[in-house]
Amino acid sequence: MVLLGFAVAGCDLFAGDSPGPDDDPEALDVVIDPNVEPGEYPDDGYRIREVVGTDTLSDSRPDRPIVTVGTLRTDTLTLRVQYGGGCEDHEFQLVADDAFMESNPVQAGVQLFHDGNGDTCEALLTETVRFNLEPLREQYEEMYGSGSGIMLLSFDLEKEKRLRVRYEF
Repeated sequence: MVLLGFAVAGCDLFAGDSPGPDDDPEALDVVIDPNVEPGEYPDDGYRIREVVGTDTLSDSRPDRPIVTVGTLRTDTLTLRVQYGGGCEDHEFQLVADDAFMESNPVQAGVQLFHDGNGDTCEALLTETVRFNLEPLREQYEEMYGSGSGIMLLSFDLEKEKRLRVRYEF
């Protein structure tokens, strides 16, 4: 299990869905970090079950890796995650690379990190975690000078699986 030195919040923040960061003071800010390597994904015992509040489609053709794409029209990314545990608080941190991948739309490499705090229990838990994406939007506006735009959040999950979230602002 990957242990993180990031400041993170515990499971008590994971109740319910939220329309946006202004209405959700408990949403954790995405962390923009120059040391994140897109494509790295720690195998630490959790999986993203769904992106909540998006129109989602999947591409699982046999000749292609599994790709799930969602469209997000709010500054809060809400993910439903599943992991084993039940005896300790589990903490999550969303970290984005500090440089965008130039494409149309622009892509931001993001990773969801999980710290189970040494939890050895085996209950299968499903939680909802929320992240404020405003720092990514602000970085986009600084680079491109626009008050609105589209960004593709690019999660490379375990082997041959990808999650792409189209973030419109």
